Amino acid sequence: MKTIIASLVAAAAGFAAAPAMSADTSAYDKAVDQAKTTYRAASKKCEALKGNQRDVCREEAKLQRARAELEAASAHKPDHVKAARRGVINAEHEVAEEKCEVLRGEAQDDCEDKADDVRDKALAAIAN
Repeated sequence: MKTIIASLVAAAAGFAAAPAMSADTSAYDKAVDQAKTTYRAASKKCEALKGNQRDVCREEAKLQRARAELEAASAHKPDHVKAARRGVINAEHEVAEEKCEVLRGEAQDDCEDKADDVRDKALAAIAN
């Protein structure tokens, strides 16, 4: 969970000081296409897994794609960065939620509440 918190904080604030970049659509599209290709390959590897491990693997593949899209936006489309950050935060949240599913009862509820709180704080940080 500490890793998730650190990732969300980095996603919320890490690119705030990035210098102005050109809106290079071709390079951006290429980077996003590469992210999708990597996602498909990672997602395919998840098929060998079962149950919650498969679900976590799929969500982690989505998170990897979201991070690559954020990197592409940061480098080529500054006007897309905020949406890309939201995508990373939401993907981090989905990974955390899937990891909570192995728990039961109050432990699961606490885990999910913590994941929700972390997501909400990260989203609030980028809203300002």
